[in-house]
Amino acid sequence: MDKSRRYHTHHTVRNQIIAGFVVLLTLFSSALHSAPLQEADNFEELAEIMREKKIPLLLAFEATHCNFCTRLKAEHLQPMNNNEGYTRRLLIRTIQIDGVEKITGFNGEKISRSALSKKYKAFLTPTLLFLNHKGEEVAKRMLGYNSPDYFGLYLDQAIDAAEKEVSGNGGTEK
Repeated sequence: MDKSRRYHTHHTVRNQIIAGFVVLLTLFSSALHSAPLQEADNFEELAEIMREKKIPLLLAFEATHCNFCTRLKAEHLQPMNNNEGYTRRLLIRTIQIDGVEKITGFNGEKISRSALSKKYKAFLTPTLLFLNHKGEEVAKRMLGYNSPDYFGLYLDQAIDAAEKEVSGNGGTEK
């Protein structure tokens, strides 16, 4: 092999190794910046944040062995939670309806997860609610999940409606 070909091969291999490291670094970096979805445990605290920022809450009711819930989180909720374009517009939280720990409700009182599920009539999982700082629904709820095809569009429409309602540009929010 002549010197120019050996030189070219050496630099090509070196560039491929560098490119591989850049890809790995990018993947590792994005994993580090991935914020896990938070489970709602204190609605009184969330209400204060929502009131200050004038943003709604997307509350996803889920169950432990719900495969559709797992898919919804992986395909929509987790990517949204990692996207500042969404996190500036709303809070995203989940709640396990079959969990045993009590949570703090919007009124500051402890409530069981099943009682909260009954209050909101969220018996099917997943159920997505869009709430204002008072715990009132401000957009049409979304029931179930089976296909990502148009779900993102419907989800964005519900978020837009909730955001408009909470900001005072479309409803009775006071």
